[in-house]
Amino acid sequence: MKANADAPQAIFDNESRRNVPVCPHCGKTFTRITPRTPLINRSDGALFHVTLFAGPGPRPKPSGGFHNHQVVCYFAYAHDRFGPKNHTISVVITHAKEEPEEVHQQVEDAADNLPIWLDAATNQKRFTHLMAAN
Repeated sequence: MKANADAPQAIFDNESRRNVPVCPHCGKTFTRITPRTPLINRSDGALFHVTLFAGPGPRPKPSGGFHNHQVVCYFAYAHDRFGPKNHTISVVITHAKEEPEEVHQQVEDAADNLPIWLDAATNQKRFTHLMAAN
């Protein structure tokens, strides 16, 4: 998918808009389900934000157990184009690294890419299921 020219592609150069406790876009405090969930978020400071609210955790199998080397992360996002409400999306990392620090970096990478994926999907009028394979 080719992202829209107006997509938030280079907005994360400013460290003040990465992994902050309060959103510079809407002023709300970013929340996480548990203290074990790392503080990972992005915002352009004006129109949108993306935040990890749960995970990463092992990706469950419908029949029980977990997929090997796969983790799932649960993000919330808001964009003024969609209104003030938060929406949620699950991101599956299908080739998760072994070391926690490396998995953390994979989640950071997903947070960097999620606004671009969402923009591309909504511009193509198909917003169904997005999966990250790092």
